[in-house]
Order: sequence, then structure tokens, then C-alpha cells
Amino acid sequence: MSLWSNWNQRPLWSSGSENYPASIMLRGISDWIKLWLQRRFNCLIPYLLFLGCIYFMYLLADLRYSSISKPAAENFLNKKEFFEELNEKYFGGKFASRTVGKECVNQVDTECYYALDQLVQNPEGEYYVIRLLTWNSVVVEGGVISLRKLITPAVKNRQNMDTTYWEVNPKVIDNIMTVRYMLEGMFVSGAVEMSSEATGDVLVIGIGGGDLVNHFASVYPNIKVTAVDISSVVVEFGRKYFGLRDHPNTKIQIRYGEEILREYAQQGKVVNAIHVDACFNELIQGGWACPVPTFATEEVMKDMAAVIGSKGIVTFNMLYGITAKQKEMVGEFLQILSPFFRNCYVYSLPLLPNNVIACHNFPSGGNLELTKESKKFMKDHGTELLLQDVGFTFNKYQKRRIPDESL
Repeated sequence: MSLWSNWNQRPLWSSGSENYPASIMLRGISDWIKLWLQRRFNCLIPYLLFLGCIYFMYLLADLRYSSISKPAAENFLNKKEFFEELNEKYFGGKFASRTVGKECVNQVDTECYYALDQLVQNPEGEYYVIRLLTWNSVVVEGGVISLRKLITPAVKNRQNMDTTYWEVNPKVIDNIMTVRYMLEGMFVSGAVEMSSEATGDVLVIGIGGGDLVNHFASVYPNIKVTAVDISSVVVEFGRKYFGLRDHPNTKIQIRYGEEILREYAQQGKVVNAIHVDACFNELIQGGWACPVPTFATEEVMKDMAAVIGSKGIVTFNMLYGITAKQKEMVGEFLQILSPFFRNCYVYSLPLLPNNVIACHNFPSGGNLELTKESKKFMKDHGTELLLQDVGFTFNKYQKRRIPDESL
């Protein structure tokens, strides 16, 4: 029996006599409502069935998406669990370094850059991962060209454990490596204002993994930076593994540093700072490693002095081979610099054999000593104790490298 036949058997209202005017009127209203609903249901029922099918398909898709893309609740780990499992899975349970990238400059794999990820634990018990750029070495102890801190994933689960895909933090630089002293010397001299809003023109010679270039772009975005390197291989390696990025105020060029210095000098172009971080990839017993000898010649020194003018500064990463004669060789390098610059200052790096030498031609004075204010400024703008934490980790845990034969 249909809905409509049931309706006919049960009048909307009856007074006991269906011949009364009120009963006739109500029956007419009832018939009209019945007809209206019948017409609407004829269209509505297929529509409701269509919506039901769509909703059912949505539920199926949502369940499938959840099972693939959304980790189950039990896969979420707290920070301690995440790093302990990360250590076991990727770092051999011993806070070892692992190779995540390799690029060779020749076809016989005898001269290669490596990207190493190193799990670190600081004295406070906090965990993080750093990425190091090395040359012909798959151990951190072999020497480091660049050092970057990686960003720990916000979602800590097993799907996000492979550090190969973690992003580089462009703002963080190491507190005791050369980049920090090059920057702080520039700021404390007054060549560039000690402010995140500072403006100016800076020339960087030697890009490496892009530590200095990326730091300028992310922390001091108003400073115009021209960065040059002679190796397209290391620049592309920096882009792939070390977060080296283009920026509206940054120009990255593959060319010789002495060429751009000569070009600037001939054009009369003056910059606020020149940072020279041009080194041989390998330490040479009894020879200059940083800067390469080209930047100690009279011709190049004259060009540098012209390009910084009377208000700019030049900084050098200075390293003399693997020898105990560092102090003696620093003095020799200062003698080379003295005919071209009025004032030079040496920053000796703790824990490292490198020195940073800063020089200028200010008409009078010009402080180059680091101050409490400059140290606090650097700390507030991205310097962290990365290399010291690596040393702490090395001393605390037995080290061994986890090879990656696929590279």
C-alpha cells in the first residue's frame, strides 16, 4: 500500500460527516498538499539518492587519504622518542655522521664534495642535526667548508625521519667559525650599521655552502650582496643540499674574485665590505690554504683598497696549512697588508686554527675590537654554539660513520 493510498484512507480532519462544508474544504486542502508533495518527491528522491552517493564516495576517499597521508596517532612521537629512534635508524645509535650528498668535479671520483648530516646533543640534552660540507672526506674530523643547522620537522613521526629532506635554517651561523667574525668585524667597525635594517653593498668572494650569503639574505635583507665563486659545482651543490637560494638583493656569479675586484676598481665602484673566504679545498703542509695566494698579490691588494675606499672594510679567512706556525704566518700576512691598509685587526678563532683579519682605511681611528654590544647583537641575530656542541657530542659518544653506498 502506497504512501498516497494511506493518505486517502486517513483524512486530515473529519467531523463525523464528510458532507459538511468544513470537511469538504479540508479534504480539498489535503488533496492539494498530497499532489504538491507527490510532484516534489518525484524529483527530490533521485536528488537525495545522488547526494547520498556523493557523500559515500567522499567518505571512502577520506578514509583512503587518511590511511596514506595522515600518520596514525600511534606514529606520532615526542621529541625525545623521535631523536632516539632517528639515532638508531640513521646514525648507528652512536651519533655518527651520515653521507647524504656527493658531487665530484672529475669522472674518477678523486675530488669530491660531500654533504654530511651529523646528529648533535648539546650539554643541556637538546637534540638537533647539522649539515657539513667537506672535501674528499666522509668524516667531520677531515675539515669543514660549511656548517648549517637543519630545521627539525614540526611533525615528529617516522615518515619525517630522513634528514636528507630536512630544510636548512638560513638564519643560523656558528658562533666560532669564520663567518661570525667576518660579520661582527664589519658591524663593529661601523662600515655597516649594526642593525637588521642595515643597508649597504657587500662583495663576497668564495661562496662555499652559502653560509654568509644566506645569512645576509635572511637576517639583513636590505644589504645588497654580490657573491662570486670559481666553482659552479660547489654552487650547485650548495643549492641542492645547503639551502643556497636566490634573493632580490643577492647576485650569485661564477667568476674569479680578482676579476670582479679589477672591474670594480676600474669603474670606481665602492662597497661597504669585502669578505674574502677563498681557500684551497685541501690543507697544504707548509703553504697557504686561505686566502689563496692570488689575494696576497700587490695588484689585488691595490684593487681591494680602492674598492673599500675610506669607509669600507675587508675581511680575510686566513689559514696557513696544517702547521704550528700559525702566529708567525699571521704576522707575515699582516706585513703584506700593511702598505695598503691603515689598520688591521686579528680575530683568533677558539678551537680552530683559522684567523680572521679585518682591515680598513678610515681617516682616523676605527675600532675593530669586539664589544659586549656586538657579541650580544650577533647572539640575537642567529649565532649558536654548533661546533662546540659537535665537540661535546664527539666526547660523549663513540663515533663511527654510516656509509651510503648509493652515493
